[in-house]
Amino acid sequence: MLRIDRVVARQYVEALRELQAELRLSGEVTVEALIGLRDLMNLEVAEVDVGEVGAVLKEVLHRALDEVDLMRGKEGEALTQDLVACLDRMETALQAVEIRGPQGVEAYRHRLKERVSSLLGVSLPDPDRLEQEVVLCADRSDITEECARLRSHLRQFRETLREAGPHGRRLEFLLQEMQREVNTIGAKAADVIISQMVVQMKTEGERLREQVQNIE
Repeated sequence: MLRIDRVVARQYVEALRELQAELRLSGEVTVEALIGLRDLMNLEVAEVDVGEVGAVLKEVLHRALDEVDLMRGKEGEALTQDLVACLDRMETALQAVEIRGPQGVEAYRHRLKERVSSLLGVSLPDPDRLEQEVVLCADRSDITEECARLRSHLRQFRETLREAGPHGRRLEFLLQEMQREVNTIGAKAADVIISQMVVQMKTEGERLREQVQNIE
């Protein structure tokens, strides 16, 4: 706060006017002439109650932290909803794969039978040999275990999302295991429909990976 010492100002004015009269000087005593004089103006610093200021700062800080926690909570809820939606779509695709698995073997049997008959131009001479080939194909393309493990990983992913505390690393690990099972399913199942479902699961897996990077 700027304070002007009026007593000192009057004394300066009187002294200047006496000097002006004594020396017979022209001109007037102006405010501009007084501004540069010492001791005429002082800057007073108001005393601050440190305790009061500290209390105000503490309240403001707590309020800001509460708002940050609220915002993080809303972001976490939205992120969780996105992750669950991806898991839902992956499980839907997985269910289609599990249904298609046995149908794929039957489709392979039908294709093989038609191809052999077409090449020979007659009915199959050795149906048992065809069945052996189909059984071998079924063994090579059996994805039952991979589907079971993938479904287990999906369940663990959901359970982890419901747990409190940081769990980003665990989710990343589960994603790696899920991707491994999806790749194995795609490699073993020689079926167009299953291949389409595998592509869809891989797409959802990438979306999950991008979202998990935002989780501590």
